[in-house]
Amino acid sequence: MAEKQLDVGNELVDNLKKNNDLGWHFVSQKSAEQGIKDGKYFMVVTIPKNFSKNASTLLDKNPQKMNLSYKINPSQNYVGEVVTEQAANQLKSQVATKITKEYAKSVFAQIKEVGKGMTTAANGAKKLNDGSTKLAEGNKTLTKGLDTLANSTLTFKDGTSQIQVAVSEATAGTQKLANGAKSLSAGENEFSTKLGAYTNGTQKLANGSAELYPGSNKVTSGLADLKNQVPALSSGATQLNGGVDQLNKGIAELKKKGGCWTKRKQYTRTKSKVATTEKWSK
Repeated sequence: MAEKQLDVGNELVDNLKKNNDLGWHFVSQKSAEQGIKDGKYFMVVTIPKNFSKNASTLLDKNPQKMNLSYKINPSQNYVGEVVTEQAANQLKSQVATKITKEYAKSVFAQIKEVGKGMTTAANGAKKLNDGSTKLAEGNKTLTKGLDTLANSTLTFKDGTSQIQVAVSEATAGTQKLANGAKSLSAGENEFSTKLGAYTNGTQKLANGSAELYPGSNKVTSGLADLKNQVPALSSGATQLNGGVDQLNKGIAELKKKGGCWTKRKQYTRTKSKVATTEKWSK
């Protein structure tokens, strides 16, 4: 909780003032002691002065336990026992929630810094590596904090006896933060990999374009040659049509003469001409 001031005790009191389930009363120490003697109160809970200070040591090498002192009315009945148990559970929940909230703020602050580095990752691999380093450091701190929090306890003391209530509920929320941080790390690694693949792909595209350019020039040249051959092809087709017309005219003349004729065709092929010879007799 570096540079973050915690005030868990006062905030716990403020939250309990908003809760009317158990009828909490907030009085002086003297009034509380008198009320427990008179049977006015089932239980008196005292928040020590070092409560918030100890809460801030969760990330330290030697975290301090948070103690809530309490006294129970010795003459309480079954209802009083139920109320006392509910009160203890409520206090445990309030404290665990507050600590988890403040711890989450600290972790999210680290993740936010990493996010800033990742936003500018596209500007260069160096910035991306810097973001990876920050994320790794954040994960290391988060893991250390989770281990510490899991081993911490919220203790209620009654002079000779004590009840230890594990703040395992707090670890549930922080575990989600750990999973979220791991997902963020995995996404960053995937982004780095995809960025490298994209760079390789653009290089291959550039190389392919260079190879395609000479081929396109050859295609253009071939089309130009083909275009130059079109007039010659058109001229040959015209000559062929003229020969067919002459042949048809000759056949018509033969029919007019009414003679008996036979026809034999002999085809001689050259590069671009077709010759037809016919013999006939009356």
